[in-house]
Amino acid sequence: MKCQLIRIPIGNRCNPVPLGIIPSLFLLLMAGCRHLEPVPPPAPPSLFDIGLAHMANGDFVGAELTFRDAASRCESGSAGRRSLLFLSFLALDPRNPAAHPDSAALMAARFLNLPGNSREETLEAEALYVAALDYGADPELGIDPVDPGFAVRFGDCDQPFPAREDRPLPVLESPTSGLLKSLDEERGTLTQENQQLRSTVRRLRTSSDSLQARVDALEAELERIRQLIQLPDTTFARPRDTARVRSPDMVLSGVLDIGMDRLPFGP
Repeated sequence: MKCQLIRIPIGNRCNPVPLGIIPSLFLLLMAGCRHLEPVPPPAPPSLFDIGLAHMANGDFVGAELTFRDAASRCESGSAGRRSLLFLSFLALDPRNPAAHPDSAALMAARFLNLPGNSREETLEAEALYVAALDYGADPELGIDPVDPGFAVRFGDCDQPFPAREDRPLPVLESPTSGLLKSLDEERGTLTQENQQLRSTVRRLRTSSDSLQARVDALEAELERIRQLIQLPDTTFARPRDTARVRSPDMVLSGVLDIGMDRLPFGP
């Protein structure tokens, strides 16, 4: 079978070229054109991606600052929306030293107040909100409509805010954290009592040291007085020799006898 040829003009003459080579030549030319086109630089990471990197590395402070920056501007778009939701995640993470259920509930409530939430996003925010309530968040907390502190939407920033019905926040009927909350309160009371007892023990120790110092001073003074008086030790004193002791009458009779012998006149 003969190969079909096609004549391609080259210079002033036409050379026959097999027909099957034409698609290959076309692909080579297209590949060359694409190779000559400039490659666009990679897009810089969004604030949401930067916040995720901080969170993955355990830098909760850096993650919160980045998410707050993104969630505070309407121009952040979808990154700002997700950042607001992840601020609620951060406030519920027990590894975060600054975690607090009230903050988690407020962030979730702000997200639920955004216009244009998808069903998936709404379910996520509601789950975060009731989880914060279960951890002890105050259900009476509300968003300040005058100064919400964060962007109230993340799209159509120059357009009027769309009118919509107020959507009530979900309610937790039977929170399981009631016992935990009471235990935390009891622990706080016990901690306060422990501190008071420690303070009492310190005062008693100080008073005991003061009394011991007074006792030591009195003993030293007593020893000094003993040295001055020099009291004899009468524990082994000999009893009096009563054989050599004369009565007063005998002494007076002797004196009178002696006096009569010395008188100058006789009988």
